[in-house]
Amino acid sequence: MAPHPTSFSESPTTLNQHDRAWLRALPLPSIVVDTTGRITDANGLAVDLFGLDDHHGRHVGALIQTDDISSLLTQIDLLQQAPETIGVRDVAVKTGGDLRQYRLHLKGVPDGFDTPAVLVQFQDLSDIAARETELLRTLSRWNLALSNAKTGIWEFDLHSNASVYADSWKKLRGLDPAETLPITLPEVLEAIHPDDIDRVLDMVMRQRDGDESCNVYDYRMRKPDGSWIWIECRSSTVEWGPDGKPARIIGTDIDITERKHAEETLERLSRRLSVALEASGIGVFEANLTTGEVEWDKGQFRVFGVPETHDVKIGETWERILHPEDRERVLSKVDHDLALLQPNYDEYRIVLSNGEVRHICCHALPFLDSNGHRRMIGANWDVTDDRRLRKAIEEAHSLTEARNRELEAAKAAIERVALLDPLTNLPNRRSLDNELARIAAMPDLAQIGMSVLHIDLDRFKQINDTHGHHVGDLVLTHAATILRENTRSADLSARVGGDEFVLLAPGLTNLDALSSLAGRIIEAMRKPVLIDTIECCLGCSIGIAIGHRTDFDPRHLLLNADIALYKAKNQGRDRFEFFIEDPHAPIPQDQPDPAQ
Repeated sequence: MAPHPTSFSESPTTLNQHDRAWLRALPLPSIVVDTTGRITDANGLAVDLFGLDDHHGRHVGALIQTDDISSLLTQIDLLQQAPETIGVRDVAVKTGGDLRQYRLHLKGVPDGFDTPAVLVQFQDLSDIAARETELLRTLSRWNLALSNAKTGIWEFDLHSNASVYADSWKKLRGLDPAETLPITLPEVLEAIHPDDIDRVLDMVMRQRDGDESCNVYDYRMRKPDGSWIWIECRSSTVEWGPDGKPARIIGTDIDITERKHAEETLERLSRRLSVALEASGIGVFEANLTTGEVEWDKGQFRVFGVPETHDVKIGETWERILHPEDRERVLSKVDHDLALLQPNYDEYRIVLSNGEVRHICCHALPFLDSNGHRRMIGANWDVTDDRRLRKAIEEAHSLTEARNRELEAAKAAIERVALLDPLTNLPNRRSLDNELARIAAMPDLAQIGMSVLHIDLDRFKQINDTHGHHVGDLVLTHAATILRENTRSADLSARVGGDEFVLLAPGLTNLDALSSLAGRIIEAMRKPVLIDTIECCLGCSIGIAIGHRTDFDPRHLLLNADIALYKAKNQGRDRFEFFIEDPHAPIPQDQPDPAQ
C-alpha cells in the first residue's frame, strides 16, 4: 500500500458519462477514489457535504480524522484487488470544521474506469442515533399510554401452554409487577366472577380453535383487595400452526368498569324514559338527512297509526300522511329550521289510513353529528283532544270557526276577496294600488320606466241591459282572458270597475311597442264572440300614459292614463290615445314589442 501522498495525480481515474449519471443518482453522499486514495469523482450530495467544488486531485484523507486514514487506505487497496467484496467501517468525518460519526460503505467498481477504483458512500450515524432516541421516546409514550388507559398486554403460546403477562397487565389486576413467580391459568380463572366463568371458558376454547368471532368479550374480575372490575379482552392470532389453528395469541385487557357503570346508568335512565314516553303517548324519532336513515320508536308508530313492521323512509312515510292543506307549510318550515340548525316547533294534521284526521304537536332539534351529517331528533304527540277543546273556545269567539280546516279556508277566501276580483280572477283595485306603491319604491324605476293602460269596454252596457247580467259577466270574463293572452308575465292586469281594466307594464315605454300592444287588444276585443248562443260584439277604448323621466310617479300615471282614455272615447271610441304632457319631450324608442 502506497503511503499517504503529498501531491495528486494530474490524470485521475474518471467515470464515463453513463456512470456519472448513475453516481449522481445515489441516495447517499458518494465519491470515487483511485488506488492512491485520490478523489476522481463525486455526486452532488458529497460536493455539498464536503465542499468539493474542485474535487479532482483531493485525497480522501483530507475528509476524515487522521487516526482513521491509514486503515481506510489499506481497505481501499484490498477492495481494488477484490472488487466483488464490500467493506464497512465507522470513521470520524470532517464537515464544516466539525467531526461527525459516519459509516463508510466501500465497494470496488472497475467497470467504466480507466483503472481500478473504489466507490465510497457516507452514511450519517447521527440520523440513526436520532431515530433510536425517538424510538425510545415512542416506546416510553406507548407504555405511559397503556398505563393511563388501564390496558394490560398478555401473550399465550399454545405449543408450550406458556403465558406472558406484561407489568401493565399485573397492575390492572392489582398484582405486584415485581413478582417473578409465573401466573397460572387456574389462578386467572379463579378471579373471574362465578356468573361469567363458563362464558369466558367457552370463548377461550373457541378462540384457541380459531373462531375469530370470540376475539372480543368482557367479564367481571375480583382484585386482591376484594373489589370487582369489568375487563374487556381483545385478542389476535399472530402465529398459526401446521394444522391452521392458532399457535400464538396476543391480547389486551382493558378496565371498562367506568364504561359499564355509565352503561348501567344509561340503561336505568332509558327504562325510566321508556315508561314516561309510554305513559304520555309521546313518540320519538331520529333521522339522518345525509344518509337517509330514520328510526322510529314504538310510540312514534302508535302516534302516526303506522304498523311497526312498516319500512320507514325519509320523504315517504311521514310526508305521505301529512294533511294536504298542511304539507307544504310543514315541509317548508322543516327545511328552513334544518338549514339554520334551529329548533323546530310545529303543530299540524295527519290523515290516518282510515281517513281520520289527527292533530300532532312536534318538537325537534336539528344538529350536525361528529361525521358532519345533518341529523334531526324529535318527539311527536297527539293533541287532537286539546285541539278540539281549543276549537270550542275559538268557536265561542267566532261563529265562522267550526274546525281548523274551515278557518284556513275562510282565511284563504278572505285573502282572495281582498286582492282578487271574484268574477275575472284578476287582481282588483286594492291589489293594483299595492303594486303601484311597490313599483314607486323601486330604486331603479327611473332607468326602467313603465306604462299604464286604462281600458274601458265599449258597448258593454248595451250587452248587459239587452241580454242580462249573466251574459255580461261572461263578457267580462272573456275580456280578462284577452288581457292575459296579450300581456307579459311581468305585467299586471287588474279589473278596477264594472267594465274598466288597468294594465301596468314595467319597463315598456316604446311608443311603437305600446301602439302594437294596444292595437292587438282592441282587435281581439272587437271580434264577435258567441256567449250562450248569443253573438256579442264588443270593443274597447284605451288610454296610455308613459313614465320615463327621473321624477315620474307611477300612481300619477294612472290619472294620466284616465285622461288619455277620456280623449279616446271623445274621438269615437274603439281606439287608443297617448297622454303626452310635453309633446316635445323625447320618448325612448328602443324597447321591442312585448309580443314579438
